[in-house]
Amino acid sequence: MSLTDLRPQSGQPVAPPDRLTPLRLLLLAMALLSAAALPLAWSWRAWSDWDGPLSYQPLIPIAAAYLFWRRREEVALIRKEIVALYGAGSPLLHGGLGMMAAGCALLCFSYLSRSASAGVAALVVITAGLVNALSGPHVVRALRGPLLFLLTMVPLPDMVLARGTLFFRLWCADVAGNILHSLGLPALVEGSIVRIGGYRMEVEGACSGMAILFPVLSMTLWLLVLNRRRRPGASILLLLVGFVASLAMNVARITAMGLLGEKSPATAQQLHDLNSWVFTLAAVAITFWVAARMNIRISPAASSAPVRDGSGIV
Repeated sequence: MSLTDLRPQSGQPVAPPDRLTPLRLLLLAMALLSAAALPLAWSWRAWSDWDGPLSYQPLIPIAAAYLFWRRREEVALIRKEIVALYGAGSPLLHGGLGMMAAGCALLCFSYLSRSASAGVAALVVITAGLVNALSGPHVVRALRGPLLFLLTMVPLPDMVLARGTLFFRLWCADVAGNILHSLGLPALVEGSIVRIGGYRMEVEGACSGMAILFPVLSMTLWLLVLNRRRRPGASILLLLVGFVASLAMNVARITAMGLLGEKSPATAQQLHDLNSWVFTLAAVAITFWVAARMNIRISPAASSAPVRDGSGIV
């Protein structure tokens, strides 16, 4: 059956247009947050560690909200075109409940397994299901970029974080030690410890670079979602730039600590205690500068493709 078959016939009653009242949206949001309260509480343990690699994740919904807001005109145009072609009672204005059911099942699994990762992922799936149920699959398709971006707030399992932190601790310590040695300092690397004469510097978890790497990659993805006319190759290259910039800033931080440590341990300790957000912002600035050189910028909100009579939404 083609979409033209969904047009209301003459004399057939037409349902009034769907109106998303503030009260209805508020009730849905309250139910959603109540269902995910416990997984969010589990996640807060990692999010509240300000030196940890996941401390940026509570900001993801704010960044995603801007992405949704940028596409508001596109969503409004899609719904307007569906109503114009198929009537206010068209089933294209609403979707099924399968996606919400899948999200609820994943949420139940998170309660049974006490998995914060599964719980937050379920919250994202249920959010997509709500959009589908309220506005239909074509709106979900228009919002797929912002919806997928929400997955960057899913906390990684502790085992994955521990292994990644250990790997980057050792790698950054080794690279910084080699740089210090090439600068003429008697640097000796022992695991995650760098010795420079009588000064001993340990690359701890907070200096592993993970706390810089994750938010920089998330911000890079955010920019790519905003840029509606990107090429896959350019997107992958920019993510690689963000990855390299993050590790480079962390190695520069450790190297600077080593240069200062032998002469002024107190100054080196102040640099160690300096919040990683400073170096994160520097890595983001580098990545966004490269993006501008690649002509990857925040593009204007794209209008929806027209609804073609007889062939559906393009």
